[in-house]
Amino acid sequence: MKDIHEGGRQYCSEALANALLGWSCKMLDASSQLISQVSFGDAFLGEAKMLLSGEQSLANIPSIQALGVLAWTEMGQGNGEEAYNLAQESVRSSIQLVLQTFPNQQDEEFRNAQALTYCGAFTLIRCVIISLFVPLF
Repeated sequence: MKDIHEGGRQYCSEALANALLGWSCKMLDASSQLISQVSFGDAFLGEAKMLLSGEQSLANIPSIQALGVLAWTEMGQGNGEEAYNLAQESVRSSIQLVLQTFPNQQDEEFRNAQALTYCGAFTLIRCVIISLFVPLF
């Protein structure tokens, strides 16, 4: 919240906000519709994907988290292959972020957020892989 209030992009971005709004709409109200049968969730998710595609590098905390939220949403919609691709990109970007970040140049808050994001990306891809190969009853 502090990052949003101060206009920073270290912990939040437009793509992450749109991904979270899209996921929320999909999970809470699947019947809400805009014009032309496009749901609010689809509109937010599409915007998040468009914003991420325009970024030069996805190796930052908000982009990695946005990829994770998008993957989770796709998995929930039964789109396993797309979920896997998004989760794989979040892992790839997490590794890149760790490799390009020097621990002594970052504060503890950033290191904690980075560690949680990194672990979350790897946990997510495990969930996606399991969902692809283990049928749900």
